Amino acid sequence: MAVDPLKSLGVWRGLELAFEGAIPYAVSGIAFWQLRKLFISPSVGKPLTTLELTVLLGALAVLISWAFSRQLFHLGRRTPVMISVIGTALGLGVVWIMAATVPGGFADSCEELTGSVVELTSFIATENVSSACQIGGVPGNPYAPGTLIRPMWDGYIPGLMWAFLAFSAAMASVGIRDRRMRPSRMVIKLYSMLSLAPTTGSKGAIGEKPKESRVQACSNATFWGEICGQLYSADRDFLPGEWCGRCQQTYHKADRELTFRVVTLFTDNIDVLNGLERTDTVSWDWGRPMDADARVSGVERWVLLGSVTVPDVLSVSQLLSLIHDQLGAWKGKEERTQIAVKIAQERASKLYGWIWFGRQTRRLTYARPTTKTIMAIGTTRLRDIITDSGEELYFQLDVGLLPLELRVAFMKTFMRREDEERAQNAIVQNSKLDLWVPVAPRLPKAAAGLWVPRVEGDAIRKWLSTDRLREPGKMEGVAVPLPYKTYERPPTQELDNPIFEDDDESYPDSEGADGAFDVPSPELEPVQAEVEYDDIEDEVAPPPNPPLPSPGTLDFVRAPLNDDATDPVVEGRNMAGLFLSEWDWMEPEQIQLLRQECLVLQERPRR
Repeated sequence: MAVDPLKSLGVWRGLELAFEGAIPYAVSGIAFWQLRKLFISPSVGKPLTTLELTVLLGALAVLISWAFSRQLFHLGRRTPVMISVIGTALGLGVVWIMAATVPGGFADSCEELTGSVVELTSFIATENVSSACQIGGVPGNPYAPGTLIRPMWDGYIPGLMWAFLAFSAAMASVGIRDRRMRPSRMVIKLYSMLSLAPTTGSKGAIGEKPKESRVQACSNATFWGEICGQLYSADRDFLPGEWCGRCQQTYHKADRELTFRVVTLFTDNIDVLNGLERTDTVSWDWGRPMDADARVSGVERWVLLGSVTVPDVLSVSQLLSLIHDQLGAWKGKEERTQIAVKIAQERASKLYGWIWFGRQTRRLTYARPTTKTIMAIGTTRLRDIITDSGEELYFQLDVGLLPLELRVAFMKTFMRREDEERAQNAIVQNSKLDLWVPVAPRLPKAAAGLWVPRVEGDAIRKWLSTDRLREPGKMEGVAVPLPYKTYERPPTQELDNPIFEDDDESYPDSEGADGAFDVPSPELEPVQAEVEYDDIEDEVAPPPNPPLPSPGTLDFVRAPLNDDATDPVVEGRNMAGLFLSEWDWMEPEQIQLLRQECLVLQERPRR
């Protein structure tokens, strides 16, 4: 489909005209063919009565005149007199062709029955029939007629019937010439396209072109029910009382401005990203708190490209257009940044992105779930998304890859001969890992960036599929998936761990608020040393060999993280609509929740 709205209108119009033209012709052709088969076939009983013949031929005349009048209506020939004359003439013409071909068709049918067509005399004549198919008789001998099979219709049309057919065709050609087979959806499609259509960015500014995407915008309320938002160069000075070129009112500059730091992925290779996440997977024993999350790979997932300042009356599409205008200027000299900019230019969506709130320097290394991330789409205005919170703002360009955090558990057994030894040596652990899944459809080069995220239920379930459950004793030395077990803090033991008291909901790092993830900082070790984990393990340690879930009952459920951002809150969330097996399609609201919450492997209850 064409990307340009005018081209799209042409494509939609052509498809609708083809449909509206093909259906009448198809219906008329099928009706003509079926009626001809009926008329030329021999009659087992009595032939068609005058009433039956009038109804059938009248329906044929109406269909033919309607089919041709629809085509004239599409071609702009909409004068009632002209349509009526042409439609009636064509309808009666097709009926005349039917009547003229019926005798010959009946003769062919008679020959297939090894007979011959004879003219009926008054001695053996029947009503409404002047000929018959004679089988086994003597031609010309009325005393040895043999078997006579009459036709359904001999092709004769009385004058009154012609008048009725002409009247029916004229009324049909005028009365239903504008009746569509189905309602037009062009307006709905156009509205859907324009509601998320990207803007022209700095090219849409009136006057001189803005430098480095520095713009100002008009904040007048328009008469058509929205904020004006017309862009101008930030260097332009308006005279007192000067009018805005869009809303035709005195220009009123939007006072509030928002500054975004733009980030994007350093690669679009999903195998590389998932390889890094496997390297940084963390596992720990059941009944123990999660270990410090040291980033073993040491590779930052995100690249900071630059910053852009825009008025808050702009829409998300306008912000994205200004960002895409600046991508070429943000390449710099670093190869990592140049690659990231090239990927963003080729794949980044021009219709939506992610806004991060607060200090997000650590997130450049670790994209974990947080409620401080929201999805911004299309014509939504920035002032409707961002309040006066005073937090730093980051805008993440989406290149079609969505990060998910998975919380799973497993039991790893070893090669032993006796079941008792296997049970004693089994390892039962929780595991936290990240997974990247594709969310962008394949589009032609001309439509690059014109997409919003889409996730189908079957597709994401394949990405998240875990190993099959094995029966105990059949295979050893394998990991069997188990439901994730949250850490239950003993009521007598308060873990006042400052590691998780950061307002950015991040894990410890060695460089303070602006550093990347690393091993826990030395000054936090004395606090950790005060916790007696051995006592905790004695109180909440799970059995050495927990019962295995029934095959096919494990499923992922969305769950928010607790206040410490260490464990998901899954209690009381086994309700309809939370498990991924219940989803056929993920809407933008559900995709946003996948960034704000983690997926926890649980045993699905029977309902």
